[in-house]
Amino acid sequence: AILMALALPPARADACRPRVGGELAMARPAWSSGSLVLVDEQIELDCRRTGRRRAYEDTRCSVRARYEYTGEGPARGVFAPSGAARVSSAQVSINGRPVQLGRPVEDELVRADLAVDDGARVEVEVTMTIAIATDEADFCTNHAGLARHWVVATRPRRISVVVDGAPGAEANTRVGVRAPSSWRVGLSDGSPSQRSLDATTPSRAPLRLTLANRAVLHGPFVAAGVGFGPQVRARLRAGWEIAAPAFVLYSAAVEGDAVEELLVVPAIEVASPAFWGVIPSAGLAVGAPVMVTPAPRPGVRIQLALTWPYLGLVGNVDVYPSFDGLSQALRGSLMLQVTL
Repeated sequence: AILMALALPPARADACRPRVGGELAMARPAWSSGSLVLVDEQIELDCRRTGRRRAYEDTRCSVRARYEYTGEGPARGVFAPSGAARVSSAQVSINGRPVQLGRPVEDELVRADLAVDDGARVEVEVTMTIAIATDEADFCTNHAGLARHWVVATRPRRISVVVDGAPGAEANTRVGVRAPSSWRVGLSDGSPSQRSLDATTPSRAPLRLTLANRAVLHGPFVAAGVGFGPQVRARLRAGWEIAAPAFVLYSAAVEGDAVEELLVVPAIEVASPAFWGVIPSAGLAVGAPVMVTPAPRPGVRIQLALTWPYLGLVGNVDVYPSFDGLSQALRGSLMLQVTL
C-alpha cells in the first residue's frame, strides 16, 4: 500500500494518508494590547444536518461562539480559528457591529482583526458554517467490511473541537453540542456516549469535544455463476453480512441451482483490505452449509473470495459427509458477486 501511494500523483497520494477524523481549534480572540479579561464564554456546535454522507464527503456543521470581556481600552486583537475544515460562511461582530474579515494565513479558517476603543464591556460574536473532514480512514485502503458495502455501510466518522485553556481566567465556558441521531458526543477525556451535550466548565482548563458516529459495516450481496456436482448447473446466491471487527465478516446466505438443490449457509470469513479500488480484498471463509432439498443434510464449506467495491469473485467447495443413509457428496461453485 505504501509503495502504491508513493507511485500516485501528489494529489492522490495525499488522500492515502491515514485520517483520524476532523479537528477544529476554536481559538479565542487574542488581544495584543489593552487589558481585557474574559468573563463569559459560550460555544455551540450543531451538526444535525449531517445525515448520511457519501464516501469521503465532508460533514457540515454550524458554529456559534460568544466571548464577553471587561477591562480598559483601547484594545487590538485577532480572531483566527484553525483546523482541517472549509468555511462556507462566517460573520464576526464586536458589540453588535460587523467586523470585516481578512485573508486567512496558513491553516487559519477565518481571520478577523478586532479593535475596540472602550473596553468597559466587549462582546465578540462569531457565526460560522464549516465543512469538516470526518472520515477515520484513508481513501486508498479500506477494510473488507467497508470496501464491499460502500452503499449500505455506515462509515466511521469523528469530529474533535479543541479549546485551549485561558490561564488565570475566572470565567466559565458554556458548551452546547447537537449531533445527528446516529452520533454520540463526549466531553474532554470521556468517550462519546450522549446524543447531545450541555455543560459548563472553567475556562482556565483546556476543553475537547468529540463527536463520533456508530459505524456499522454491513450490507447485502447477490451472486450468480456455475455450480459443479453430479451435474453442471447455474448457481444463485443471496444474503447479508456484517463485519466486526472490520476484517472479520459473518454472513448468512441462501443458495440454490433453481432446479433441485436449496441450501442455507452461515459462514465466518477473514479478509484483507482493498486498496484504491484496484487490489481486491482477499477473503478466506469457513461455513456450515445445510442442504434443505432434495434431502436435508449438513456439510462443511471452504470459500475463497476476491472482492472489489461493488463486485467480486467467489469460489467454494462443500463437502457433505455420509448422513442418514446418504453417501458422501462433493459440491463446488464459482460465482460473480455484487455487493452494495
